[in-house]
Amino acid sequence: PGPFPVEYLRDGAKGTVCVTPRKEGDSWKVGVQVVGDLPEVVERFSLGQSVVEGWRRVETDFKMTLAVIGRLFRGTASMKSMSGPLDIAKFSGEAARTGAVPFVAFMAAISLQLGIFNLLPIPVLDGGHLFLLSLEGLARRDFSLRVKERILQVGFVMILALLAVVLYNDLAKNVSEKWWPF
Repeated sequence: PGPFPVEYLRDGAKGTVCVTPRKEGDSWKVGVQVVGDLPEVVERFSLGQSVVEGWRRVETDFKMTLAVIGRLFRGTASMKSMSGPLDIAKFSGEAARTGAVPFVAFMAAISLQLGIFNLLPIPVLDGGHLFLLSLEGLARRDFSLRVKERILQVGFVMILALLAVVLYNDLAKNVSEKWWPF
């Protein structure tokens, strides 16, 4: 699809802008960038409504995180989209400057994403242990200690490789060209 006009309303005045979608995998995407300060909107809910709304937001974030992980495994998303400690520190600082509510929301999102990652069937992680226990259950026997050690060693190397890639990308994004020539 080629560029198409999008109408908007800003401060009571109508405007039009041409938008060109970009192809990402099997679908086309259009992005929007908000410039300037937006007023903070605080929603207030009753106790029952807050539980329902909280669950809805966790479910939305959960599905979005799984979609990104799926795209990473399929190779339709870049490893550069993963954030390491430098990005997390930068984003948490920005959220903290915005206010307590965005900061707590950001920390909750990080916690949820780490929890989901921990449940992936990668040896060494909790999901890997569950996967190994499932395989032993299907085989109806315990694997030998040597086999388990090798599986965990492979998982450990996988985690170290992922850590190296994420840290490299983090440094490449956040350290100036003067200090990081790659």
